[in-house]
Amino acid sequence: VGPLQIGYQYFCDAWGTGESEVRWKTKCQNLEFSEDTAIRYWSRWCPWALQFLDLEALARAHNGGPRYTMQLKTARYWRKVR
Repeated sequence: VGPLQIGYQYFCDAWGTGESEVRWKTKCQNLEFSEDTAIRYWSRWCPWALQFLDLEALARAHNGGPRYTMQLKTARYWRKVR
């Protein structure tokens, strides 16, 4: 949901498993909150990509999750967004 298309599981990975779906649906409509969520998610799953500003790794992790390198769809996604 929202401007960065944050899914519920992504949201829970970033903020904790006890978060409610209502909070996810309402808070992720806000761009700033969505950006904070993405940064928290990346800090958990690919902190090195944040540190070195590896935009491909960040985009692919955002699209495919922590095992993004195993998914062909993330390479296609990267080609679209770069």
